[in-house]
Amino acid sequence: MCSETKLIHHPYKFKLNPTEKQLDKIRQFAGARRWMWNDALEERKTYYEYTGKTLSKTKQMKRLT
Repeated sequence: MCSETKLIHHPYKFKLNPTEKQLDKIRQFAGARRWMWNDALEERKTYYEYTGKTLSKTKQMKRLT
């Protein structure tokens, strides 16, 4: 018997058919996520400008809580 185990991954495709209300929520979530990404990116850029160092992900996550 071979000592290596091979994993076989099968792709799956799903089609979502959200209601209009669900679609609004999905769009709202995507917008909020985009805002958070851009805000975090701006914070990293500003931090680097002033310190010349990279802001760690841990420090940014602490700001959220």
